[in-house]
Amino acid sequence: MLVLSGALDVDGERYRITRAQEARKDDVRRNEEDTPPASIVQLATETEPARIAAHAGDFYVPLDQPLANVIAAALEPDTQSSFAANRLLTLPPGGGDAPAYLPLYRLPGALAVPTVVWDGA
Repeated sequence: MLVLSGALDVDGERYRITRAQEARKDDVRRNEEDTPPASIVQLATETEPARIAAHAGDFYVPLDQPLANVIAAALEPDTQSSFAANRLLTLPPGGGDAPAYLPLYRLPGALAVPTVVWDGA
């Protein structure tokens, strides 16, 4: 994971939430021993083009690395193992007439801004 050292505007995609509902997590353990049963936020999303204002300190996760499939499973919001489904991302409030968007974006390629490796400190 990288952290941006500077700001830039870039074309990409954002996730618009089309449906969000509580659901029981259905994994290989079946969660039958969990009390209460493990639940997730089951999301349906659509991507749409967006101009993204990235700031110094924002995270960037390139997919040209080993285990990129794990990164995709964690960041694609409509999978039950995703950060969004498991409430590790702050979900926008639902309802109202305004569309709700996740604080997560897809970029078509590498960024042209300096980055540093995040050390977690």
